[in-house]
Amino acid sequence: MLNRLGSHNANVFKAAKLVITAITALACGLQPAAAHAAPQACLHFNIHKSCGSGKVRGNEYTEGLVKLAFSYSDATYSLSKDYLTCSQKREAQLVEQDKSSLLWAATKPELEVNLIPIRIPIYKGLLGVRLAVIRKQDQPHFLHVNNLDDLKRFTVGQGSDWSDTLILKDAGFSVITASDIHKLYNMLEAKRFDMLPRGVMEPWGELRELNGDTLAIEQSLVIAYPMPAYLFVSPHQPELAAIIEAGLNQAIADGSFDNYFFNDELVKEALNKAKLENRKLFSLPNPYLPEATPLNNKSLWLDVLTPLLDLSYL
Repeated sequence: MLNRLGSHNANVFKAAKLVITAITALACGLQPAAAHAAPQACLHFNIHKSCGSGKVRGNEYTEGLVKLAFSYSDATYSLSKDYLTCSQKREAQLVEQDKSSLLWAATKPELEVNLIPIRIPIYKGLLGVRLAVIRKQDQPHFLHVNNLDDLKRFTVGQGSDWSDTLILKDAGFSVITASDIHKLYNMLEAKRFDMLPRGVMEPWGELRELNGDTLAIEQSLVIAYPMPAYLFVSPHQPELAAIIEAGLNQAIADGSFDNYFFNDELVKEALNKAKLENRKLFSLPNPYLPEATPLNNKSLWLDVLTPLLDLSYL
């Protein structure tokens, strides 16, 4: 099935919160607290501006998924956007404190404990398929990588609170961290480390936004590990979580989720350009994957990812 790939952020240069300012009716059998008052709920989630045209494509995807979920309910709502820059750790704190209602992120145990996880991989597991951004002049060095020990000779840059950081350190990589993606790209250019692994759908737009000629996506390798990205909802808003989870499950059942996923411009660009079937694969375990991860529900994952992910440690 790998040939299917040939046919098909925490980018915080400018991040954004989306706010659902009003829900006038609740679906899923949930009723308002008072018949005369519409319940209020706020939905905040990160939007990453990651394309040269200035559109927030990566997070328009997530916003669209929320809209798709609400289309299966009787709820009505309005959205407003606030732009801010903050770390994933700060985002999670805002959601936990109910100052923000929702974020999307790669799952890790503390997020699943402190927030309400909607255990539906929003990118069908694609976030755990990582391509390295490197200095263009270093490409010849990567062509000589034949095994994992060879790859570990290159130092890695990652976000200080990203799930990937622990996975890569546990696998034996030397990892240098920074608080946001903008700093990481600057550090890569300054030769502070050798490669910056990004989810397969992330680096194309990021490099366009940088608009430079010193960095490039490495051409021969791919790193993969099971790391689903979920929507996480404030623990103070279980009704909101119920609406979104029920709607997404219905979209999966009737095929709307897959239709949305495969027709997203960011996903199409990634799968068309990455040429994963031609890359040398390095599959890593994720020892930090929560036990409740729905690995056995094949409808939630991109089918071609199965041979890429090392699940032998589970």
